[in-house]
Amino acid sequence: PMNFGTDLSTSHPISFTYDSALASRTKVAGELRDPAVALSGLSGGGTIAHDLLDEKGMMQCTSCHDIHQNNPDKTYSLRYAWSPTTGNDAVMCQVCHNK
Repeated sequence: PMNFGTDLSTSHPISFTYDSALASRTKVAGELRDPAVALSGLSGGGTIAHDLLDEKGMMQCTSCHDIHQNNPDKTYSLRYAWSPTTGNDAVMCQVCHNK
């Protein structure tokens, strides 16, 4: 397992508003998916905003991690399957990132 320490700001930014305005301000057009319309890929078919953001529309730890559910990745309690050896982390990252 990775040891990120206590400062996750460079690799895991959290507690920021992820909305349509942010998605439209990226350096490369379309780099971030619009959370109001892009689907999360989780069961139920909801959008990123509905399924992954908190009630204030903010990205939080719980956007990717859910310790209370039956997760595909037991090691990190991730909502999406991930493996550093197979490189399938793109599935999780590409929910929000279009690259």
